[in-house]
Amino acid sequence: MKLSSIKAGSLYARAGLKNGDVVVAVNGLTAEDPGRALELWAKLKHEREVEVSVLRRGAPLTLRAPLAAP
Repeated sequence: MKLSSIKAGSLYARAGLKNGDVVVAVNGLTAEDPGRALELWAKLKHEREVEVSVLRRGAPLTLRAPLAAP
């Protein structure tokens, strides 16, 4: 799922995601399509941290971040 329109302070921004990132997995679970990626994000509301595997400009990158609002 390619991301766009990341808003400051959003869950995506707090996780370190940027516009143009392609989400590959969330907490080790593969995000095969946009619907699955959104399903995985919805399950994060009770988690304290998230690990997101992305492709950023074609290079693999793993981001780890707390989900609690600052």
